[in-house]
Amino acid sequence: CGDTNFKAISCVAAPRHSIHPAPPQSLHTYSPPLDCPCSPRDSFKGCPCHDPPHFRTGSIPMMDHFGTIMFTEPVKEAQKTAGSRAGYAEYVSRPAPEGLGPDEQAFIETRRSIYLATANADGWPYVQHRGGPPGFLKCLGPTEIGFTEQNGNRQFITKGNLEQNNRIALFLMDYPRQTRLKIIGYGQLDQGPDGAAHMRITVAAFDWNCPKFITPRYDEAEIATMLGAHIRSLEAENAALKSQIAALQSGPKP
Repeated sequence: CGDTNFKAISCVAAPRHSIHPAPPQSLHTYSPPLDCPCSPRDSFKGCPCHDPPHFRTGSIPMMDHFGTIMFTEPVKEAQKTAGSRAGYAEYVSRPAPEGLGPDEQAFIETRRSIYLATANADGWPYVQHRGGPPGFLKCLGPTEIGFTEQNGNRQFITKGNLEQNNRIALFLMDYPRQTRLKIIGYGQLDQGPDGAAHMRITVAAFDWNCPKFITPRYDEAEIATMLGAHIRSLEAENAALKSQIAALQSGPKP
């Protein structure tokens, strides 16, 4: 990473599969109306015909290539200036995944926290943190993920933003392994029968990102896994030494 050529794209610490697994046989790709004037590659780019109907029964939206959506013309021009355009063009030419693969699903469902971004009607971006025990973020299907909202400060900025612009972006981090999964898609908040709000996200694209500059960080459970046995050994040794010192101090005086 830091190079301006395609080698920078390949430095990913996450597990990769060279061919994305085929989706279940029941997968149906969303098709826009026949009279839509846009090309199929315009999907997820703002054409109302191609925007997927949220969670339509029996229909799963088409997933696109991350670069097809995110590499706009100004982005391509910046890549040309930096000398990385040719490599990224080859990257985008690869087949788009048809769904979240086993690596993505495993990574998603073991996260303890995520960063979630929306934008308001004036274009201002807003990032929120969401967290919980592993499994709080779930894969609901080949192109759908979701989680249950928790009570917060009741500003409802994300909720309000999604009412006018349902596009959403997520960063999923694994700090110890310096791994990052980027997801973009369409978000929708539904009220469940239990009264809780449930966020459902139709995934438009995803991309594993470069590990450079991700500083490793560890939570209590990870530290306990790595150092627990060693710490317990040191604690036992410390207790034994304290016992020996106490015995010496309580013994007969010379």
